[in-house]
Amino acid sequence: MTEPMAQFKILCVDDDAVIRGVMSLILERQGFQVRTAHNGPAGIKTALDWLPDLILMDLMMPVMDGFEATAALRADPRTVHIPVVAFTTMNETNMQAKIQAAGMDGMVPKLSPPRILVSTLRTYLPPLAE
Repeated sequence: MTEPMAQFKILCVDDDAVIRGVMSLILERQGFQVRTAHNGPAGIKTALDWLPDLILMDLMMPVMDGFEATAALRADPRTVHIPVVAFTTMNETNMQAKIQAAGMDGMVPKLSPPRILVSTLRTYLPPLAE
């Protein structure tokens, strides 16, 4: 769609291969560069190697959940500044508080329509250069 989005790199961390594939397709069609990781440790490694502009983080994963992975990213000076947006189907009333307490910047539901997903992620990215 828009070439300027290609300047932004998004890392999608989710244990579900189908969701990773769908997210890659949606985001790449919007012009973003996308990489994926299948669990928390792989997400941390990819974030450190690639230094994305934003990380879309599933909360419930085996090995290391999104809360633990975010804590590790926040503890590293190389990734402390990268926005982390929770990506979840969980709908607890206090979820926003848990996400904030974990050091995440925001949340987007997994079942969001693509336009809502993309517009939400854009709010955590710097403005596009004209």
